[in-house]
Order: sequence, then C-alpha cells, then structure tokens
Amino acid sequence: MTFEELEHKASELFLAYKTASSAADMSRKVLQENNSEYESLLAQSRLYESAKPVIDELVQRFSRRALDHLEQLLTFGLRKIFTDHEYSISIVTADKRGNKCAELVLEEGGYQFPLKDSSVAGGILVTVGFLIQCFYVSNLPIRKVVFLDEAFTQISTAYLENFMAFLQELTKQIDLIVVLITHDKRFIPYGDRVYNVKDGVYTLEQERGVDHDRQ
Repeated sequence: MTFEELEHKASELFLAYKTASSAADMSRKVLQENNSEYESLLAQSRLYESAKPVIDELVQRFSRRALDHLEQLLTFGLRKIFTDHEYSISIVTADKRGNKCAELVLEEGGYQFPLKDSSVAGGILVTVGFLIQCFYVSNLPIRKVVFLDEAFTQISTAYLENFMAFLQELTKQIDLIVVLITHDKRFIPYGDRVYNVKDGVYTLEQERGVDHDRQ
C-alpha cells in the first residue's frame, strides 16, 4: 500500500471516528435528558401515589354528599305525590368487580324493596326516573330542558294532580323546561303550551301563564 493510500485510509478512519464520537456524544446527551425526564416522572408518580388516598377520599365524600341530596329529592318528591304513603328512597353503593355501583331501595313501614323489584309500582318508577333526570340536569351549566316521550302514562289518575303540582313547583325552583310528547289527554290541562302535531305539521292549541323570557 502506497503512502498516498495509507494517508487516504487514515483520513477515512479519522472521519469515521469523528462521526462515531459525535454520535456517541449525542446519544449520551439524549440519555441524560431521558434520565432527567425519568426522574421527574418518577417523582410525580411518588407524589401521585401519596396523594391518591386523599383524592379517593375527597371523591367518595363528594359522591356521597351528592347521593344524599338525591335521596332527599327523591324522598321529598314521592311523599308530595303519593301522600297516602310514607315512602323514602335510600341509595346503597357497593364495589363490584372493581367498579362502584349504586342501588336504589324503596322503604316504607320498615320494609325495603329494591326499585328493580317487579312489585314496585310503575308510577313510582316513573317518578324516580324523572327526578333523577332533573337532578342530573340541574347540576349542569346549560339551559335546563328535558324532553320526555310518553314518560308519565303510568302515573295513576288518583295521583296525577299531586304529580303535576309537584312538577310545576320543581320546574320553577330549578328553572327547568319540560317538553312532554304524549297521546295521554290527561296532561293537556296542565300544559303551559299545548301543540298538536299531525302529518309533520304542528299547531299551537293552548297557551297560558307562559314566561316568554324562558322560550
């Protein structure tokens, strides 16, 4: 190998060395940055682990407080409507397969009936379901409108007047608009506005006591 060839080979090796050295420096810098980020994430993880029990406790307390308010609303509503009974509702929470779940229980005279029990009257189920919707909507920062399709047909005529009086009181308190779609003519006298819809065309048939600011 001539001197010129050796010189050329040495130049190639030196260039390769510089390239490898530069790459090693870059890798070292990236590794250090990654180690620093890893330590930061590890510190955050330790902080989260120490705070998690406190967060869980706060969530549980808030959830229980909200459920207590819902229990009060359901019990108050049932007693205002079904005045010949002393109904109350309790919400029992439990952990099932790692998930929190809640069961509603109807109570009267020392007896308890899960709401999913077939012996619970349809009017009670309708009332409870509607009040839960109202409770949910009332806690949202939006205009409060509930659309219901044939929702109250199971309300007995014996309790209809109580139900509608309570509904009107509730809608005023939480500034709620209820739009009821129904074929049940029992509800027509109670509507602030009554529309008749036929073949896709609606006509206003009744309007009374309407607050036009809430349209």
